[in-house]
Amino acid sequence: MKNFNQRVLLNLFLLILFFLQIGVNVSSYVQIQHLLNAKQWVLHTQELISAINDLWGNILEISVYTRGYVITGDANSVQALNHASTAASIKVQNLKLLVKDNPKQLERLNHLTTLLKERIHFSNSVIAIYQKKGEEAAEDLLIKNRGTLLHQLQRVIVSMINTEKSLLNARDDELQKTSDTTLSYIKMTNTLTFVLFFLFLGIFNIQFSRTLKLIQRRKQAEDQLKGIISGTNDSIAAIDKNYNLIAFNPSYAQDFLQLFGKSISLGDNLNDLLQHLPSEQTNQINLWEKALSNKKFSIIEEFGDSKLTRNSYEITYSPIHNADNILIGASQIARNVTARLKIEKEMERANAQLTKNIEETKQRNHAVYLLNQLSSTLQMCLTVEEALEPIAIYGQKLLPNTAGSLYLAHPSKNYMDCVTGWGKPAVEEKIIGTEQCWSIRRGQIYHYYNSEQSIPCQHVKAVKPIPCYVCIPLQAQNENIGLLYLEFLNSQHLGEKEFQQLLETRYEQLIISIAESIALSLSNIKLHASIKMRSIRDPLTNLYNRSYLEEFFARELQRAKRQNSKLASVIMDLDHFKKVNDTYGHEAGDVVLIEVANLLTRNIRETDIVCRYGGEEILILLIEVNSAEEVYERIDQLRQEISKLEISFQGKLLEKITASFGIAMMPEHAETQSELIELADRALYQAKKQGRNKVISYKK
Repeated sequence: MKNFNQRVLLNLFLLILFFLQIGVNVSSYVQIQHLLNAKQWVLHTQELISAINDLWGNILEISVYTRGYVITGDANSVQALNHASTAASIKVQNLKLLVKDNPKQLERLNHLTTLLKERIHFSNSVIAIYQKKGEEAAEDLLIKNRGTLLHQLQRVIVSMINTEKSLLNARDDELQKTSDTTLSYIKMTNTLTFVLFFLFLGIFNIQFSRTLKLIQRRKQAEDQLKGIISGTNDSIAAIDKNYNLIAFNPSYAQDFLQLFGKSISLGDNLNDLLQHLPSEQTNQINLWEKALSNKKFSIIEEFGDSKLTRNSYEITYSPIHNADNILIGASQIARNVTARLKIEKEMERANAQLTKNIEETKQRNHAVYLLNQLSSTLQMCLTVEEALEPIAIYGQKLLPNTAGSLYLAHPSKNYMDCVTGWGKPAVEEKIIGTEQCWSIRRGQIYHYYNSEQSIPCQHVKAVKPIPCYVCIPLQAQNENIGLLYLEFLNSQHLGEKEFQQLLETRYEQLIISIAESIALSLSNIKLHASIKMRSIRDPLTNLYNRSYLEEFFARELQRAKRQNSKLASVIMDLDHFKKVNDTYGHEAGDVVLIEVANLLTRNIRETDIVCRYGGEEILILLIEVNSAEEVYERIDQLRQEISKLEISFQGKLLEKITASFGIAMMPEHAETQSELIELADRALYQAKKQGRNKVISYKK
């Protein structure tokens, strides 16, 4: 009856557990579905924000390509503009699908669509005006607009993004709340399930254990000694206090025969068995003696012929007591641990190698971090000179055991100049010919180890002894920019193979990465400087263009007002320039403009500027002048120098060139840019009217 009640109780618990698990699964499914739905709304909002940001990127591209086309006239800018406009229109349509569930956002998107069409139409108008009327007219249209449409678009974009971010925060909160609720529910139900399960398992195991214990106790009493002694690979033996064997297993007998060359049987005395091996006899008896002194201990001993492979055993000695706790003997359990010790030694070597690899990985990660820092720093540099200091600093950090020099190619490409470095390299050549370095000639990394098998570069032969070094060509866009020369310090003690291995495993890839980063950054800096120069210079005369004049004039005007100083606006016009074009051709006229521009550039101060104002008109802005008389004298000197020019074209000497000048002073005549230019132009008109080749200052 008792067993029957226990079975009913077990079945009842099992049934409760079954239905509870079904309920947990169903409720968990509902909670997870709710969680996934909240997650889907969060992803939808994130996708919408990303799409709005992409659309803003296309809008900025439309503005940039419009401006770029006006500055450069490159047809590729028009293609890029059309591509950006098409992409923006497509993304607007995609956004309409994403915001269709939000009427306010849809209303903002419709307004954004209208502004975007106006912006695209404006860009097309600028291009059309540029193609019909030229850069100046297109530039005026851009100036009038001054980004008004762009600012409106930006406000709408920001408004949409802010709205979506608010929705995202709310949905994130809802997602977190749902996630917390689901997690709490699952924890609660799982805890209840585990409690019931283990309760059931405990009751079952108690009943099952009671039955098994009766069987196991009988079996254990019969097989315990036999299982311990005979069923193990460990050598087990026991002796009495007189060193007579009272028990041993087959493994002990086999090992004793193999190690000591003796067969054993119960009752044999260890002293007698080991008489032919005095050293082993003394050692073994001493160990047994220690165990018979009522001490338990473990020891690792080696056995076997010293000329052959010796086996290692881990031996545990224990005293044996009877029921009255009286010492009657000692036991020994010996295990062959030769293989284990070998594995442990291999593991120690592997751990040492792993530690070494981890340290090398840390060094590589640190080198990658420093290399990224170098790249980001170089990206912010505006000039090659500004980039030299970061290269030297990070070069020392990245390659602490080296001394290095950076050489940059001369524009002639015939030689390279040393511009920076770190450490104290033995080779201190300031100039290297391109033919003197094997890496430049081969176009790849070249390293030298001080031996008869290595061939040094020509530029290091003057140093004795020649150090271990590496040369890396700096190349970018199929152009040789320069050379990175590295000497390895304290490498004299290394053999050639060790040096080669050190270079290939630790330094070579890092050195190549550093060289590529430096080469690419310097190439980009030069390219940026070239682009900037083209944007502010007149391509024919290399004088500043009108766009730069507007910016410079306004800045200097404000500074003159703050410092209460004077400046002069001078407009120059070449006399009878049309006659030169008509007589000798426009190419001759270009030569005249170039020669006059070069003369003006050579004869003005660095603080002053000369701009091509239009056609043969040139505007000179003189900064921080003392008086009108000083300005007149300087300009009249320029007029005289121009009249002395002898210009040849296609082997023929052109007629003498003269120029007329008009001067307006600030603050005497005017204090605004437009007024100063207008008054200088009036003075120029008077100079023309009075016979040309004159300098006239404006008079009220």
